[in-house]
Amino acid sequence: MSLAFGAASGLALLLAVPAAHADDWSHHYSVNGRPAVHLTVSDGDVQIQRGSGNAVDVDIKSAHYNISNDVSISENQNGNSIDIGIHPRATHWFNWGINMGTGLKVTISVPFDVDLNINTGDGNIVASAVSGRIQFSTSDGSITSDGLKGSLKLHSGDGHIEARNLDGALAADTGDGNMAIQGRFDLLDLRTGDGNVVVEAAANSQPGGAGWKLKSGDGSIVLRIPSTFRANLEARTGDGRISVNFPLTVSGTLNESSLNAQINGGGPTVEINTGDGSIRVERQ
Repeated sequence: MSLAFGAASGLALLLAVPAAHADDWSHHYSVNGRPAVHLTVSDGDVQIQRGSGNAVDVDIKSAHYNISNDVSISENQNGNSIDIGIHPRATHWFNWGINMGTGLKVTISVPFDVDLNINTGDGNIVASAVSGRIQFSTSDGSITSDGLKGSLKLHSGDGHIEARNLDGALAADTGDGNMAIQGRFDLLDLRTGDGNVVVEAAANSQPGGAGWKLKSGDGSIVLRIPSTFRANLEARTGDGRISVNFPLTVSGTLNESSLNAQINGGGPTVEINTGDGSIRVERQ
């Protein structure tokens, strides 16, 4: 076969591939109380936003494929409970192994008071102010939120977590990524396998009986607390230094990599641990 014929054949195969095009799908779910939404997306970004009225609206956009042909959508509503699964069908592989992907963008509009369980296998999650039992999970992607309130659980297998203006109890973890957290907290449990952690605890933040835990396998940790904060501080770093910019009541031996102390007379325990990095505790 001549080179000219091979090139022509390749071009013919390429032209035979259907052209990519945008498509969308939407559905409106009426509810008569606080909705509980469980969404699973195997591959795509998810955005949560405040809607108008007492309803849940879901909109799916694809950059490449016809949703009705290329994406499987399962939906079930039982009263105020809504369960939605969004899964691209068999992966569309082009010639020479080029995978264009589905490019799914899922937007959910919900009332302020709502329970959410949002999962994506590969994609980012972005959320605006809602209140309730909130669980966000992505296997590979970042989580960004502003104004969440209630019982909050955020998980990323590989990506950063940035959450601002929070109020309530937060448990967040990422396998590999930085964490930037700000708000008023009762419970705080933050863990990253590899990344820096910065926490700004707003006025009236106070650890409950379970205390707070901040941990990084490899990265620095900064905790900024209000002047009225009361706690027993236990800080450890495997390879780094610990610094505090306000008076403490120290117990035991004081050194650069380990600190046991009381803040404002003590209280529930705040544990800060990093395998490799500095620790700073600052009063706002």
